[in-house]
Amino acid sequence: MQRLVAPVLAGVLDGNPSPAVAVRLATAFPPGTCEVQQGGNLFPWLDAPEWFSTLIARFLDGNPPA
Repeated sequence: MQRLVAPVLAGVLDGNPSPAVAVRLATAFPPGTCEVQQGGNLFPWLDAPEWFSTLIARFLDGNPPA
């Protein structure tokens, strides 16, 4: 788990995980990152497909958000 690098995504309107829980999850696995989608809910790929695909593409390219 110490080498796990994955972004934790949450929508500001999301209940699971809530933005606060998402931040806690990300900090539990350094160098974890958390991205909170403004206006987002359960399905970030539907709520903001451009935002979602940009984050995932950066992650897959080895450039997670700072």
